[in-house]
Amino acid sequence: MRGLSIYLSLISLLLTGCASGPIAYNVVESKALNIVTAAGIRGELSDSALPVNAPSSIRDSADFGFTHAAAGHSNALAELSELQSVGFDFNAWRLTPKEVASRNSLFAWMPSAIDEKSASLSLVELLQAATTQAANKLGYQTSASIVAEPNFQVLSIEITNDWKGCPPGNCVFLFRVYTPGLVITAPDFVCPSKTASKTGCAFFNPTPKDEYSNYAFSYQDKNLTPLDEVEFLSMVSQNLPNWIYFYLAPNQNFLNKKRLLSMPIVLNGGNINYFLKQSE
Repeated sequence: MRGLSIYLSLISLLLTGCASGPIAYNVVESKALNIVTAAGIRGELSDSALPVNAPSSIRDSADFGFTHAAAGHSNALAELSELQSVGFDFNAWRLTPKEVASRNSLFAWMPSAIDEKSASLSLVELLQAATTQAANKLGYQTSASIVAEPNFQVLSIEITNDWKGCPPGNCVFLFRVYTPGLVITAPDFVCPSKTASKTGCAFFNPTPKDEYSNYAFSYQDKNLTPLDEVEFLSMVSQNLPNWIYFYLAPNQNFLNKKRLLSMPIVLNGGNINYFLKQSE
């Protein structure tokens, strides 16, 4: 109970403020930056200026807050690789290790005020189904297990395919989902289901130092990265509702199996949200 009380207090301090109401969408910032601001993990993050030689599809997404639909995820991932080579100012994304934005996070605003434990289980079931669907599409078999603790649940999904470097026991995708709190003052752009009665959303908070919802890849062979982690996460995201977000911290996720994705992005509902702004 003590942990839950501290957790709810943090949410209250984070999103309600002194009668200031919900956070408003900042139209001069990227959608990604607005999302992490609403989630409370903005910290040292800022938008980087878009290089003039960035892919045209990324430039064309400026009016949408630099959000790009990953309907053809292979094309979107190819653009991510290209973006890393076009002259970014990476200082915008150079984070200290203690920054909350320096770690991978999972956060969600579930659009219904239901029992907290039921909300956790519902989210875990959605994550399991989406991960299984993505893994099967990529040619992997899966087996899942759930461990329930007093204030969080751990979903472990083993991914196997001998021919792709994932023999049994080698590749595991993990989710840690903490009990959410009901947030009445969540911004409309992340909790659009609110009505005049202010139903609010169940918020899975990524903010506390140690007790935050997150995801991780685990490999028995520490010298091997058999999964393209960004591709895998992108495909999982496409199978999830758009109120569930993956925050990919810089230099924490493998792109093309051998190269770390050096820029932060936010994935949700099959969309890639970039921390970009128009060049001045």
